[in-house]
Amino acid sequence: MSISVILAHVLAAALTGPSPLAGPVPMIVTQCSDALPWPGDTRGSVVRRVDFNGRSVELHARRFNGKQYGWARLTGSTRTGDEVYMMVHKGDQSCYTRLQRIGIDGYDAWSQMWPASSQGSQRFQACGWFPYDGPQGTSRCTGHW
Repeated sequence: MSISVILAHVLAAALTGPSPLAGPVPMIVTQCSDALPWPGDTRGSVVRRVDFNGRSVELHARRFNGKQYGWARLTGSTRTGDEVYMMVHKGDQSCYTRLQRIGIDGYDAWSQMWPASSQGSQRFQACGWFPYDGPQGTSRCTGHW
């Protein structure tokens, strides 16, 4: 199963829902720009976190050069093939940062950084994809920030 199919399933379940006045709101999901910076081993403040089978999906935030950024980090008992990415939500559009896949058990991974916006409609969400958990893999995402 490709990551785009997985993202479609995860987003359909997590980001759309019944409205008292209408049906689900469709989401437009694309990959965010490739021109985003990578935090490397930089740590920020953990603003959201979800734990899953000895692993943690964390949403980090930190100021760089006077600007606030967010990114996702996957830590803990990671397994080869685990992936981490960050969702950026703006109104009815969402994009995901480039995925980083764990190549060696036990190593950390992080997503690209995305600048925070002063507009109240932008939200971040850190997500992890665990391909060997469950018959079709499992995804876990933090709450929005």
